[in-house]
Amino acid sequence: MSNHSHSPKAQHGAETSSGAGLMSQCENDKRRSTVRFKRYTTALLTAVAGAAMLTTPATAEAVTGPTPQTSGVVVVADLSECTPGWLCVWEYPNRQGDRYSRKSAGTMELGGVGWRDRISSVWNRRNASVTLVDSRSGVVPDVTLPVPAGQLIPDLGDVKYLSNLADWNNKVDKIILK
Repeated sequence: MSNHSHSPKAQHGAETSSGAGLMSQCENDKRRSTVRFKRYTTALLTAVAGAAMLTTPATAEAVTGPTPQTSGVVVVADLSECTPGWLCVWEYPNRQGDRYSRKSAGTMELGGVGWRDRISSVWNRRNASVTLVDSRSGVVPDVTLPVPAGQLIPDLGDVKYLSNLADWNNKVDKIILK
């Protein structure tokens, strides 16, 4: 068994007899490695950006349309996330977290499927509008939010609910699909 140290310090000259020569060699190797890393990173980022520009028309589209309290919002969305003809809802903003989808017309009682007060993002890819409903109790009428065909609302937290003090995030109890 050899008594030579194979630690990183010894390999880089910090504890060797020819410390100055090995240290400058180590610094040179480090500089070259940094330059290679920067070149590689730049080339990789350029390639990724170029590939995104080439594939964008096939995999994404701009979805536009005003939400009830905003003017034209443009969001680029991956088409594979929600099939055309379906309504998709997510538990977190920006189409994140669990997703629940439905195609057929009717009323979705979200409590029955574990989605009551869980929706933060909505994409109506159907050809008809849907209505989000916050069910109220007693004599207080339900609060509704229409979502036109094709509309994407990436964050219901940005959509005002009755006043500027509240929003639609996690308020939906049922959805009416026409």
